[in-house]
Amino acid sequence: MNQTLSRNAQIILMLTAPLTAGRGDSPIELLDLDEYNQLARLLRDRKRQPLDLIGPHADELIGLASPRLGAGRLEALLNRGFLLSQAFEYWCARAIWVVSRADPEYPAALKGRLKEQSPPVLYGCGDRTILETGSGTVSVLDGGLESAALARKNRDPLREGRLLFISPVDPQAGPTSRGAIERDQVVSVLG
Repeated sequence: MNQTLSRNAQIILMLTAPLTAGRGDSPIELLDLDEYNQLARLLRDRKRQPLDLIGPHADELIGLASPRLGAGRLEALLNRGFLLSQAFEYWCARAIWVVSRADPEYPAALKGRLKEQSPPVLYGCGDRTILETGSGTVSVLDGGLESAALARKNRDPLREGRLLFISPVDPQAGPTSRGAIERDQVVSVLG
């Protein structure tokens, strides 16, 4: 699988995803959905994108966001590029793809119906076009994406484009109550 991440997706992942790839929890508190939405609104109001948080306007944008989110916290999260590259390599080796809310490939139905409540990132395994065509089975998971992607019984359906797994939570995370809520929101739109 040859996948790339947009610069916006990279920034969103550094801000919101644990990026553990087998290493345990992040020592830095990640942005939750409400905090990410505050930051996204701040960026949108200034006609900026997440990638601008590491560009020439970074100091200004981080300064504007820091009263609520903390400049040190944002900078620490944005310095997790090496962890991101390791996690991304790990996901790619397991045929897991990632798409952010800022990417054109993000399911339009989710952004249209859930708006700011749509997950900042979606992880998946399988043919994404199933979302638009309904020509296969879509399973929305509240955790355990990596296990589902690697399960022997799922190999042929995934390879043949008959099965798609998506999840709003880290591929290695197990089910949680927050993951179940996010999954239910996604199912309500896609199901």
